[in-house]
Amino acid sequence: MKQDIPGTTIFDGEQARKGMALNRMCFSFNDAENRAAFDLLCMDRLVANPSMLTRYSIHDIVAQAGSQGVELLNWIAMRGALTGRVSKIHSNYHIPISNTASALLALENTPSAEMRQAG
Repeated sequence: MKQDIPGTTIFDGEQARKGMALNRMCFSFNDAENRAAFDLLCMDRLVANPSMLTRYSIHDIVAQAGSQGVELLNWIAMRGALTGRVSKIHSNYHIPISNTASALLALENTPSAEMRQAG
C-alpha cells in the first residue's frame, strides 16, 4: 500500500525504472576500457585537432569519462593558450589499481613566423 508523505518521493518500481539508464551509464564507467578510449582520444586531439574537443558539453564529457573527465576543460584551456605549431614531445597514460587514470602530456609550442616577427 502506497502512502504519501508530504515532501517525500516514494522510491518504488516506477522511480527505479526512471533511474535505470543513468545507473547503466554510471556502472559502465567501472570498465576502464570505456574511459581509456575517450581519454586517449582527447590526448591525441589536444595535439592534432583541439577544436574538435570544444564540441563536447560538460554532460558529454561526464558521460564519456566520468566525473573525473571534467579536468579535460583545464586541458582545453591550456591548449588554447598555445599558438603556432604544437607537437607532442611525450605522453603517458596509466590506470593504476585504484581505477583512476593518470595522464601526462608534454607539448612543444613553436611560434608561427608572424609571432616571431612581432616578438
